[in-house]
Amino acid sequence: DVEEFLRPEEAAEEGETPVTKPRQPKSHDSEEVSRSAVIFAMALFVACSSTLLVINKVALLSVPDASFLLICQFLASSTLVKGLAFVQPDMDIEGLKFEKAKPWAIATLVFYLCLLSNMQALKAVNVETVIVVR
Repeated sequence: DVEEFLRPEEAAEEGETPVTKPRQPKSHDSEEVSRSAVIFAMALFVACSSTLLVINKVALLSVPDASFLLICQFLASSTLVKGLAFVQPDMDIEGLKFEKAKPWAIATLVFYLCLLSNMQALKAVNVETVIVVR
């Protein structure tokens, strides 16, 4: 749908003010997300989150150092991403550059502290309590 309007110079020639017809909203099936897709995504997030909490609780029973476990998880994640970039070079995975990473340093630190406090809570209480408090 294209807006129909008079350009200001045409309107001035005709002695009218430019008028814009309201645009009709388009309905794109590919852009609309169904209710079932949202519910599925939420259920998947809950399942992944609770599963990761259980895995972290078991890991903390074996290795009681939460910060060491988090560093290991960060290293595993970054190694996986580097491996993906190596296996699929056409993937759009950009390397870290200090200029781009610097503005995110505080957000990364806060995120790490949230994860660390979550792991410390897992050491003291059970998984269900951490889920409820979250």
